[in-house]
Amino acid sequence: MHGESVSFPAPGRTVDTHAIDVYCYAARRGGIQSVADVALELSLDQAEVLYWLEQLVDMGLIVADSGPEGGYAPVDLDVAAALLTYPMEREIYQRRELIARVKGSFGALAQSSGYTAKARSEQPAVERIDGGEVLLGFLKESGEAFRAEILVLQPNMDDDDDFDKILECYQSPLDRGVKLRIVFPHRCRSNLRSRAAMKKLIAAGAEVRTVSRVPQTVVLFDREFAVIACGAPSDNCAVTRVRADDVVAFLTDHFHHFWDTASPLDAGEFGYAEAAESLHQDIAKLMAQGFTDEAVARKLGMSVRTCRRHIAALMGSLDAVSRFQAGVRAASTTLIETT
Repeated sequence: MHGESVSFPAPGRTVDTHAIDVYCYAARRGGIQSVADVALELSLDQAEVLYWLEQLVDMGLIVADSGPEGGYAPVDLDVAAALLTYPMEREIYQRRELIARVKGSFGALAQSSGYTAKARSEQPAVERIDGGEVLLGFLKESGEAFRAEILVLQPNMDDDDDFDKILECYQSPLDRGVKLRIVFPHRCRSNLRSRAAMKKLIAAGAEVRTVSRVPQTVVLFDREFAVIACGAPSDNCAVTRVRADDVVAFLTDHFHHFWDTASPLDAGEFGYAEAAESLHQDIAKLMAQGFTDEAVARKLGMSVRTCRRHIAALMGSLDAVSRFQAGVRAASTTLIETT
């Protein structure tokens, strides 16, 4: 009577594909009034349909109608999908975390045993693998294997949990005395959770600076190896692992360009005060190019309200009464560097 099964929330619990078929029937019809009709359409016995209905009610995917006509009503599709997929996603995440720990352990063993140099020479110069969990795995594995210095360009992430997961990867290297220098966007200065995360890194010995915009995640290990990511761990982000010496050297120069123009940050001061000059310079450049408030905010990774507050402060400092006048005056002063 039972068909193919897949994982379900409670440990050891399964949901049969026939149960999913019954739920989909109810979702298509807006409910179930006749068990006989379901059995006929799905080529099941009525006893089987009743069995699966009981299971679906027990699982919370279908609700028995207490009205005079009886019948069954399906729960919202999004809720049902979440109930079905969450335990599978959780299991996948846990397994990937385990894989990352195993790889990290083997990476540390290979480094200490002298195996790494030989292995590295046999690995591809550029390796592209998609997936947020892959990014975390790469960072943890590499953080265990390299010993001297980690250089990081880290954009802000809309999901605080993603941000925390990324930064947690650097805690173990810091505890071992690895030098960490990391560049965040100015926006992180004004977010309470990112401020707490940056403060924790600084307390552990990291050097932290901020710039107006960091386009994507770039992490360099001992200037020998790099990880590049476009996106967040919760997304199916594009992850590239680079070993090519010339590319790593280019990315290192790229990092130092950001680092040299960034505003230092220490554990005792947060907010935009120390970064205001740099931020206003970037805003002035964009205003002079004719970008709207919304476009400036988007390019600098901040809210439109915050952006307008900085534009107002900039216009006040330039004694300008309009955006156009502010752009002209900014362009005629040293606020916008000429190239």
